[in-house]
Parts: sequence; structure tokens; C-alpha cells
Amino acid sequence: MPYSAGTMSMIYDFDTEAASPPIEIAKLTEQFQDIATAMSLAMLRDGTGLPTASQNLNSTTFTNAAAATTLTGFPRVTELIDQDHVYWIDSGSANTLVITPSPAIAAYEEGQRFVVRAAANNSGATTVNVNGLGPIAVQTPDGVALASGAILLGGLYEFTYDANTAPDRWVMTSPPSEIPDGMLSSNIPLLNASNVFTSGRMDISGTSADTYWVESDAAANQGRWRAHVNSEEWSLDLVDDAITAASTAIRVTRTDNTVDLVGLSATSLSFTGALTTPNTAASEVGYKGAPSRNVTSTGNTAATDAGGTIRFTSGSAQTFTLDGDPPADSVVVMVNSSGNSWTIAASGTLTFAGNTGSRTLPTGSMCAAIHASSGNWNIAGQLT
Repeated sequence: MPYSAGTMSMIYDFDTEAASPPIEIAKLTEQFQDIATAMSLAMLRDGTGLPTASQNLNSTTFTNAAAATTLTGFPRVTELIDQDHVYWIDSGSANTLVITPSPAIAAYEEGQRFVVRAAANNSGATTVNVNGLGPIAVQTPDGVALASGAILLGGLYEFTYDANTAPDRWVMTSPPSEIPDGMLSSNIPLLNASNVFTSGRMDISGTSADTYWVESDAAANQGRWRAHVNSEEWSLDLVDDAITAASTAIRVTRTDNTVDLVGLSATSLSFTGALTTPNTAASEVGYKGAPSRNVTSTGNTAATDAGGTIRFTSGSAQTFTLDGDPPADSVVVMVNSSGNSWTIAASGTLTFAGNTGSRTLPTGSMCAAIHASSGNWNIAGQLT
């Protein structure tokens, strides 16, 4: 055989044949037939001669390949790095994102992922339509439709196709541009903002309640249940509930339960109203600023300074005295925002780095003091 495993060899040496003429025509025919057979087994530059088995590149690479124009085309590293087949610009409108990848996908498939630059703000539930295959709803990972403000004009958002739900959905796996109402499973308490929980159960077991009472508007058949628990006021709006006054206690009768609000014996209250807290007490949970007060002249601590900040704002040097008003173990932060140094003293003993006596808080500096015992404080910070 003249062609074997990619190597071609000659059957006859015609220099030898010419030395003993004549050359036999049958030998020439056989030689050229073997050449034709070998060529029919080769992969040709015009794309004909297709392979019939997997090709071993023998540790070499393809170079100078063109960009793929079909889904079965060869991927190049440049497209992978540039994310050319992942990143697309939205051509849709508010609440309807439209992208047209090229090459076009033939169908939605589990795990498909696209990064999209949005063309508009969304105002509510949103869909993504790829290559005209139809709009599919977008949800957060926990299965909630997008709320207004989750997508903003010009923002970049990642969507992954989830075919394991019914119906299928796009999951927005990048964080929303904002955290709009409805995107959280529970409220985040904010300083001085009323926090509303639309449904649920308030557990009051183990609490020491000061008082419970009901304000009612008989004409409107409405009321508000209030509880003063651990120095905080909680309330529950009661709308279209029957409010009755018993001889020994005010009672609230609801469709699901009856709760005695005076001398309350139950350990919890189930409701479907709106439980609110003003979120102004220092002991409530939430993202809060520290309570603070401005001091402009010589003064001393007050009980309400515990856990708070004292800001010196006077333009002249003054003396501030830490005394026994705040409870033991209270921490007080002091900031000098005035144009002069302030003197920090104590009604008992002021200890700083093992030394006792008054200290100077330069302008623009801050320190913190902990109340060790009546009038006695330990202090640390930018002091001299």
C-alpha cells in the first residue's frame, strides 16, 4: 500500500524500471491509482474530505481562526475573555428586556446566562426576551417578582435561566440596583422610622408588660391595640373588628381569636393587621445613630447620655464633668467640634492609661469614657 497512517510510499521506482525498458503501463496505472486513493482519504483545504474519526492535534493548536457565526462554530479565547456571547445591550422598554445574541440561540435551556445593560428603569414585574423566543418572567432567587427600582437605566444585570420551576423563569443573580419595598422577606428597622409588619405573630412570652390598652372609635368600628412592653410602645391597628368593653377588662374580639388586653394571660397575639413600632427607643433593634446632644458651656453628664455622644460645639475652652448620673458601666463618647480644647474632669476619679486627673480633649479629637462606679470613670482616646 502506498498510503498508510498518513504516510505515502512509492510502489515502483521508475528510474529502476527505465534501466530495463520497456516501462510497463500496468505499473504506471497501479502507481497513479494508489495516489488517487491516498488523495481521497485526505482532508482538503476546500472543506471537502471530511474526517471520519476524532482528530488528534498532537499538542498543537488552531491559529488565526475566524469568529464563529453559528452555534456549532469554533469558540475562540478572545470571545471568551471579552464575554462576547454573554454580554448584550437591552433593546426593549421598561419591564421588558429584549436581547438578540448572535449567533442566535435556538431555544431556552437550563443554565443559560446573560449579562444585560438595561435600557430603562423597571416599575414592577419584569420579563426577558431572547432572540424572539418569548418573554419569560424574571424573579429573585427566592421566587419573588422584581419590584420597582430593581433595574435602573444603564445598569448591568445577570440573568440565569431556570427550567426547574413551573413555569420556567429567569433568575436575576446580580443584586438589584436598589432594595425596593417588597424585595425583602422582613423589614429593616431604620432610625426614627415607623416599621410596619403586615402580618405575623408577636410573641410576648417572658416580657414584663407595663400596660395594655385599646383606643377605639365606635362609630368607625376601628381601634388600635397598644402595649407598653419593656419601656417600648407597640401597637396593632384594628380595622373592622368588634371592640367591646367587658366589666373587668377591655377585650378585642377578632374573627380568629379573642384576647384579653388587660391582665393579659396569653403568651402571644396572632394578627393580620399592621404591627408598628416608632423605632425611637435606644433598646430597639435596627440601624441607628447614637443619641447625641450638643454642649456649648461648662456642664456635666446626664442620665440620658448613657450610650450616646456628647458634642462640644462652643468656640471657647470649657470644662465638662463626668459625674454619677449615667448608670454604672455606661459608655459615653465625646467629640470636640469646637475651635478650642476642652477639659474633661470627673466628680470622683478620672483614670487615663493608669494615671488619674483631668484630661484635655483637643479640638477635632474624640474620646470614650466608661462609668466604673459613682463618679469614677475610665477614659481613653485622643487626650493629652
